[in-house]
Amino acid sequence: MVTQNFKYCHWCKIKVEEINSRTGQPYSHCAKHRAEKTNIRKKWDSNNRKSIAAKARRYNKNLRSKFFNMYGHKCACSGCSEANIKFMTIDHIQGGGIEHRKESGSNNKMIREAIAKYRPDLYQSLCWNCNCGHSANGGICPHLEE
Repeated sequence: MVTQNFKYCHWCKIKVEEINSRTGQPYSHCAKHRAEKTNIRKKWDSNNRKSIAAKARRYNKNLRSKFFNMYGHKCACSGCSEANIKFMTIDHIQGGGIEHRKESGSNNKMIREAIAKYRPDLYQSLCWNCNCGHSANGGICPHLEE
């Protein structure tokens, strides 16, 4: 199969051979119409901030819900009985959560990866207190020291 190294502008139908450095694919619009499209998008975004934010909140809530459906809705610490989803966090069992989030580029990307590759040996559900205590106390939850 032969791939084309060009496209035609969706609006004016002229041949576009410029390559998008991010995707490696030819642009779908000529330079003039890319700028116009960007301005239209920015205006739409500014007029629809509330709906965009609501959609992002729904997406994030759904993503977290998928994670906790897979890894458990209750804190994995044996000394804790927290089950309120609002207090639950995603814990890297072997540590390295900050580095993993930086590598992934975003929290959502990291969560999507944890969902796609079910790895109970790497991730667990912990409540906020246990996760913070675990981090500050050398990997041991303060509940387990009592």
